[in-house]
Amino acid sequence: MGERLSNLFPLALMVVLAALTYWLDQVVQKPAAAPNLRSLPERLQALVARVEREWDLEVQMDVDVPPEMARRFTQDIYHLVREALTNAARHGFASSATVRVVADPADGFRVSIVDDGKGFAFSGTYTGEQLASMGMGPLTLRERVHALNGSLTLESGPSGASVHIRLPAVA
Repeated sequence: MGERLSNLFPLALMVVLAALTYWLDQVVQKPAAAPNLRSLPERLQALVARVEREWDLEVQMDVDVPPEMARRFTQDIYHLVREALTNAARHGFASSATVRVVADPADGFRVSIVDDGKGFAFSGTYTGEQLASMGMGPLTLRERVHALNGSLTLESGPSGASVHIRLPAVA
């Protein structure tokens, strides 16, 4: 019996490593945009170009963020937008999306991603907390927003989905 268990150990270790690698890729992803681009608009523009090329998703983008505010949240906002656009293309089969990122020191950040895909498996407007209690919606986005002390609202219907994220000026 002990010999059979010791033979299973390498297999179990491989499964655990594969799961950990997947989790790191999905939740703690490294920036995929060109790392030498410093500003939030530059990073998002590189992301949009990549998404348009890889997913055939037409993306309109509007970024209005003071540079002094953007520096602290560039990576976080980049990951939120990347996740939402990838979800729109991969799961929603969207052909177009609009990204809007605005911020001011008093109000914090507002990030919106609206797509023309098929929406989620549910219709209506839900907060991140409601989605979590139902076990539905974009888990990675909910976790990222929660970690940043933000809020998420998701609207879904047969003609697409809208993800609205609010982040405080200081997380």
